[in-house]
Amino acid sequence: MMGYESCEADSAASRYAAKRMTPKMLEGSAAAPDGRRQRRQTKVIIVLPAYNEERNIGRLLDRMVDALEEEHLLYEVIIVDDGSSDGTAEVIERYHEHLPVTLYRHEVNQGLGATIRDGLYLASKAAGDSDTVITMDADETHTPGLILRMVRMVREGCDVVIASRYQPGARIVGVSLFRRFLSFGASMLFRIFFATSGVRDFTFQDDASAALLQTWIRQRYR
Repeated sequence: MMGYESCEADSAASRYAAKRMTPKMLEGSAAAPDGRRQRRQTKVIIVLPAYNEERNIGRLLDRMVDALEEEHLLYEVIIVDDGSSDGTAEVIERYHEHLPVTLYRHEVNQGLGATIRDGLYLASKAAGDSDTVITMDADETHTPGLILRMVRMVREGCDVVIASRYQPGARIVGVSLFRRFLSFGASMLFRIFFATSGVRDFTFQDDASAALLQTWIRQRYR
């Protein structure tokens, strides 16, 4: 079993992650005419779970594209619309006309966990061996400018990069005190029971897990 190296980067809001796809042995690699092996340009694939983000998704895509194209990075954005009832899908379709943005839709709301799961599955189908997959929120709470630093860290040897709220200098914006307490409690539980070397920032990706933690907290401290 191969291990992996995880790295944490500063984040101005909540966490998001970048991952390098697992390298595979390639057979029969074609050589370029001058004898050098042909190399495919690596790509950054960004997965966005979205639910009723009509007001935010357009601005986020604009900021993301500005950051990526300024550095001449090849990229693709995969957005999974989790049954939005507003105009989220229509906004995304307009961007799809002139940018590498792909929209997938859930007919009914399935929750954040299922939406990220589906987005990562789609990304795994689209990614090459050396591509980087990044997950972000679609509500503009994550800073697109950090993408470049995270990609650089992956290329420097990190298998997983987490933009952690627990890094020195990081801050949490727009989150209630209760949500912060819930997040801190979840992080501590995972550090104890599912300790992973180099990882301090965990999050729940489904409502059932969050409800379970809330029940445990109420029973423990009532």
